[in-house]
Amino acid sequence: MDNSEPPFAPASPTIAFPDGAWDAHVHLLGGPQHSLSPTRVQNPAPGYDFDDWLAMYRAHLAALGCSKGLIVHTILYGGDNTVTLDAVRAMGDGFKGVGLLPDGAGPKDIKAFAQAGIVAVRLNYVHGGLLSWDGARAMAPMLADQGMHIQILIHADKHIEQIADDIRALPVPVVIDHCGWPTDMAVDTPAIDTLCALLSEGHVYVKLSAPYRFCADWSAATP
Repeated sequence: MDNSEPPFAPASPTIAFPDGAWDAHVHLLGGPQHSLSPTRVQNPAPGYDFDDWLAMYRAHLAALGCSKGLIVHTILYGGDNTVTLDAVRAMGDGFKGVGLLPDGAGPKDIKAFAQAGIVAVRLNYVHGGLLSWDGARAMAPMLADQGMHIQILIHADKHIEQIADDIRALPVPVVIDHCGWPTDMAVDTPAIDTLCALLSEGHVYVKLSAPYRFCADWSAATP
């Protein structure tokens, strides 16, 4: 299926962001020169090329008041990171990327990423994909050598306790996407306590992004 027509820019926030604020998570799409994965589950909205998507992203940043951004590779392009590398290069200073690497990737792959402005590799603990948790653990020392980190999409309420001790032992920090994407909104649970402990210990960071994934009704949200 195709995504619906995207808005050109969001409304500006009521409270202005501070100078130098980062847009912490965006997926940039490409054009005909960027081959989509044959195993993708959806298509980008039709009728846009790479320059169109970049123009739309710049409009979003201007409306939000962000001057910097982190471009996260989307699985729509599988393990071909070209669209994200092109986007990081096109956006220039103040923009970095998060890429996808498979299990078994070696130092050359990671060094090439670092030289191209990629600061992390992403692991999808929810849907699976190219990289497993064991693969990420094996890759961690090589990421540390390049000053990189691991980014992970996870249902924290389901899985964080399983990997908490592994996270504590890693030589790199872990950035958790989308507020931990809880499926259970109860806050007084062992899993959320574990996540908060990892935060307080300095082992993880949590992106304040995509709250729509876990709370469609804002009036029902708890602090």
